[in-house]
Amino acid sequence: MTGLRPDAPPAEVYSGTLVVEPVISAWLGDRQLATSVPVVSGSFAKSVRTAVPERLELTVPRRMDGVDWLPRSHDHPLARFGQVLDVALRVSEPVTSRSWLVRLGRCQVQDWSVDGGDISVSGVGMMQRVEDHRIARPWTPGRAATLASEARRLVSPTGLEVYVDPALRDRPVPDGITWGENRMDTLLELAQAWPARVRSDVTGRVMLLPPLPEAVRPVATLTDGVGGTLVGVPVEDTRDGVFNHVVVEGKENGKSFRVERFATVGPFSVRTYRTVTKDPIVLDRVTTGEVARRVADAELVKALSTSRILPVAHAPDYRLDVDVPLEVVTHDMDGSVDVHEWGYVTGVEIPLTASGGDMRTDVGVYR
Repeated sequence: MTGLRPDAPPAEVYSGTLVVEPVISAWLGDRQLATSVPVVSGSFAKSVRTAVPERLELTVPRRMDGVDWLPRSHDHPLARFGQVLDVALRVSEPVTSRSWLVRLGRCQVQDWSVDGGDISVSGVGMMQRVEDHRIARPWTPGRAATLASEARRLVSPTGLEVYVDPALRDRPVPDGITWGENRMDTLLELAQAWPARVRSDVTGRVMLLPPLPEAVRPVATLTDGVGGTLVGVPVEDTRDGVFNHVVVEGKENGKSFRVERFATVGPFSVRTYRTVTKDPIVLDRVTTGEVARRVADAELVKALSTSRILPVAHAPDYRLDVDVPLEVVTHDMDGSVDVHEWGYVTGVEIPLTASGGDMRTDVGVYR
């Protein structure tokens, strides 16, 4: 999941006219309650900085084509009794008649209210089930337990599937481990000790993926000026919350050890930025120095990729998703190049209607 959305329109169509319409169906378990939920306005947002990445906001007309969309019963499409909204966009190019169905994700209905005759609906990603479902009593993994099997065991009661990327090196869970009651915290702790990224895909599956590479190789560019789609970038910055030094502490064969990683190149190099240390990561799940080094490497990339978040407003580009390596290019008023910045996308907010305004993409810039 470091590439562009495979079902989105290619780069060359965004400079032309596109017709955009939301395609939202409602489900309760395996039963489809509505094939098409009407939408006045709305947005779909996703962020790697929250445990539950997806957020959905919809404004739905009270009545449309003889249907009352006010959720008066427990099995209404917009009720909050386990209803799930599958969110996609149909993007069409009128000149060529080409169209693309871009799937964004699945969200369970969290709440609704009536505002001025229309209905406001809020949804959250499927990983909210992991957040909500606490562990009844602490458990200790069995002798044959591995990181992958424990991840599946943690998520299984929520009804969600787990995908483990084959590139992740599975290994046994150390003896003497006891998981606490918070299922989400346990899953994130397990992933940190792997190390692995925890994401969710458009079907709601929990994805365990390899850490992002330290070298950012952009697969797309946002630029202003002639032919560009960039609308605005911020004009402020801060050192608060920026770390370029990571420490991991663990034990191997009963002996404590400490692994450190420093940023040595780029604008956050300790040579020029000076050292700013993140609170030490103490991982009882780490049993070897090699694993601790991988954890430290992954944590340094994570720290640098969120060290400066560039919130960019731009014309919608439905190819973009979290973890996409992106380049942002801005120019001076006279057209000369000002800044080229690279980073990973940490968040997107996508309008669901053509009148919804600009798209927002948060880019973790550290190159």
